[in-house]
Amino acid sequence: MLPLSDMAKPAVNIGIALLGALVSASAVIWTIAMYRRPPHALDRSLMWWGTLLASGGLIYCWSTVVGHLSRTRIWSPQWTFLSAGLPFYIFGIWFFFISSFAFTFFGFTRMMLMECLGIISGQLSRKAAYPQLSDKDPPNADLPPPTLFPK
Repeated sequence: MLPLSDMAKPAVNIGIALLGALVSASAVIWTIAMYRRPPHALDRSLMWWGTLLASGGLIYCWSTVVGHLSRTRIWSPQWTFLSAGLPFYIFGIWFFFISSFAFTFFGFTRMMLMECLGIISGQLSRKAAYPQLSDKDPPNADLPPPTLFPK
């Protein structure tokens, strides 16, 4: 398939964004899957702030990569949303059903965190791939036709 003619050049190099997504994903999984609770309140606070910071980097990098893939492979907005959130959904299910925290409050909390990150990543990748669609448009909105003269 050919890329859309009105697609702008990405502002971030996709290779760098993919590398950032891999590094951030390993940091997020390491901090969330850590079994031992840090003994001091400052350590626990730094662990949560580190998790949130790594999650923000992961969301940004992953949604950039999926948004670029969506535009080059001409995916629908629904598939873009789902494919950006899918890794987060899989890890959320793993945390709740399979990990050492299975069926506990901590497993549920971590699952909900991963599900929220998946929703945010899906929204950002949809916005990156299709900036002409507003937030008020339904998720199944039709794509605008490609134009010969982009704005």
